[in-house]
Amino acid sequence: KKENNENQSSFTKEKISGVTQKGPFINGSSLTAFELDETFAQTGKSFNTQIKDNLGSFELNNIDLLTHYAKLKADGFYFNEIANTNSLASLTLYALSDLSDKSIINVNLLTNLEISRVEYLIDNGYPFVDAKKQAQKEILNLFSIEKTDIAESELLDKIIDLGFTECLRKY
Repeated sequence: KKENNENQSSFTKEKISGVTQKGPFINGSSLTAFELDETFAQTGKSFNTQIKDNLGSFELNNIDLLTHYAKLKADGFYFNEIANTNSLASLTLYALSDLSDKSIINVNLLTNLEISRVEYLIDNGYPFVDAKKQAQKEILNLFSIEKTDIAESELLDKIIDLGFTECLRKY
């Protein structure tokens, strides 16, 4: 892991917003964005905020990062859409994203399921974009979802559009 020094450039993002969803995380749940270095290791620098409504919405402003990659962690209670009530236990979901061309990043079941595979593929030489596409394809295939024109997982809002939630209800 490289030390951040004056010779390294930084990446500033004026605003990152999005939603956190299993069902939507509820007001007061937490969201943390972790800075990653060029090897995708956490640098120790993080940015914290809270979910601001019961739709799972969050916003981070004026964050200064070493690279344009970040790992997001949502932690808290959520609306359980199957039981039609708030969850009794907290849940933690993750997302990994390239922020260079995005201001909206969502944290959802698909981002959480793919993150370990993305990290594995990157560790084994895949470029970030290819690792994300491959991991998403593999996860969707596990649930017999064969759509090919799907946006990056962290851009999806209400992944029910993929039939993903319906698939989970079967298991």
